[in-house]
Amino acid sequence: MQTLSPTLEIYDRSTQSQGSFDYGRIREYKVVGMPQGHTSRKRIGPLFYWAWATGAPNSRIGLHSHRGFEILSYVLRGSLIHHDTLGTRRVVQAGGLQLMQTGSGMAHEELMGEQGAEFLQIWLEPHLQVAIAQPPAY
Repeated sequence: MQTLSPTLEIYDRSTQSQGSFDYGRIREYKVVGMPQGHTSRKRIGPLFYWAWATGAPNSRIGLHSHRGFEILSYVLRGSLIHHDTLGTRRVVQAGGLQLMQTGSGMAHEELMGEQGAEFLQIWLEPHLQVAIAQPPAY
């Protein structure tokens, strides 16, 4: 970690946790990670997960559920295909942004497009008790 000022810190890859999905075809570097992870930062206010990921063509993060927080995905390269239990199927291209508000709960999966994908994913838990009382939205 390099400190540039009292309020700005830079975390290089050596301080970030790594993860993978789909037998290593999707790789992630987590700047801010889950409490059980080994990242330098566990939470910054309502932000509790921030990852940069790359995925091989047609790789997949299978169906999984979330509840009570918001997921922001920004595609840097390629495309990300989103399916969820609300019936949504959407392709997010490079430069596109997706926001999910998981509310009382939903499940979704992500598929990397034909050219693969590079994307950022940020999870926010602004007001948990309010969020879980709301229906999920995409």
